[in-house]
Amino acid sequence: MARSKTSKKWMEEHVNDPYVKKAQADGYRSRASYKLIEINEKDRLFGPGSVVMD
Repeated sequence: MARSKTSKKWMEEHVNDPYVKKAQADGYRSRASYKLIEINEKDRLFGPGSVVMD
């Protein structure tokens, strides 16, 4: 099955996204990791050893 134009465009944007590249380099599975880290630094929602699912 061929990919749609929008799917191809999303993939191009995704692979060129600096946060996607940084997440891969830092060993995170998702660029959302940085937002969760930012939220935790501000609000201290997660304790040591906590598991977070996005």
